[in-house]
Amino acid sequence: MANSMNPLHRAMTSMLNKIADRRLLFDRVNPRLPALIGVLTSACLLLTGCWDRIETNDVAFVLSSSVDLEDDGKYRVSYLVPLPGSMGGASGGGGGTSGNNSYYIDSETGATMREATSKLQKRMSRKLFLSHRRTIIIGEEMAKRELARCLTSSHEHRIAD
Repeated sequence: MANSMNPLHRAMTSMLNKIADRRLLFDRVNPRLPALIGVLTSACLLLTGCWDRIETNDVAFVLSSSVDLEDDGKYRVSYLVPLPGSMGGASGGGGGTSGNNSYYIDSETGATMREATSKLQKRMSRKLFLSHRRTIIIGEEMAKRELARCLTSSHEHRIAD
């Protein structure tokens, strides 16, 4: 009688037996395995580290800034940035910069304050960070003409690119 089965019937029986064998295989899997896979997947997604961090050595913390209008109508922007390497501290000494100053002052002009800041940023190896600024010095011409613009634009800069 086994030989009298047609080929289609034999193929269907073979396929059903394979499916039954696979079900038995999945029945033997530890029931905690899906939970473990879920925990590992979550850990991989949530514990990726500081992928977008910026090292403090790569940031120029601006302590003081000044803005004024030049005679030709351009803006002059200046920043005072401390030089941590020349300040000394717990490590016992400074170094890495020439001179006795523990700060760096740079100035640039531009058609807008943003352009002047962008020109300064291109010259600096570290990114300007204005959130630690303690002093904003506004020149007399700037105060007469565009005081409100100067104060609102100072909050627009986070870390310049």
